[in-house]
Amino acid sequence: MDHFLEYGYIKIKNAFTKEKADEFTANLWFRLNMDANDKSTWDRERVHLPFHLREKVATFAPKVTHPLLKHERLMQYVNRLGPQLKTC
Repeated sequence: MDHFLEYGYIKIKNAFTKEKADEFTANLWFRLNMDANDKSTWDRERVHLPFHLREKVATFAPKVTHPLLKHERLMQYVNRLGPQLKTC
């Protein structure tokens, strides 16, 4: 928890399944109008896509939410950032 509070991130191995990742990225390259295998099509440093799929973190990656969100200081941080952290 100290690492998160100092650096702003933590790494949680196997936080979500490959199936969930595949579901959320299935048409990503089409939506970006880019080719995953051709870096020359990656012509923008930053891309903002409208929401396509939404799922609560509690169902997308349940092992992430339970131990972390019980930490009082982290919950204060999550609540400050608002609803964007509560959906993917």
